[in-house]
Amino acid sequence: MGVGNTMTSSQIDNLLTSLTIELRDLAQEITRLNLQMTTSGGTTWLTSIGYGTAANPANPGSISDTTYASNLTTDMNVLAQLYYGLATLTPAHNYDAEFSVLWAGQTK
Repeated sequence: MGVGNTMTSSQIDNLLTSLTIELRDLAQEITRLNLQMTTSGGTTWLTSIGYGTAANPANPGSISDTTYASNLTTDMNVLAQLYYGLATLTPAHNYDAEFSVLWAGQTK
């Protein structure tokens, strides 16, 4: 959807429905990933499936891949918990900046 395009109320209704389904599905997937990670052993599990424990200069603050994957999962889970009304966001956090490394300019 381009900004400034003329749309009908029916198109907006369809878009809202589609986006809410996508948002719900993403929240469910994030919750499942977080549950998988926490019940499987957290960073120990991440290391066992191949994430490195050495400092990686490609990651913010040169943290290890294990720590970075854990941090990203935790951050995404906060968003899912906000969706479900189970969390508050304090202090403010720029998730777009946090996740931009992963989407690396990709657009839909």
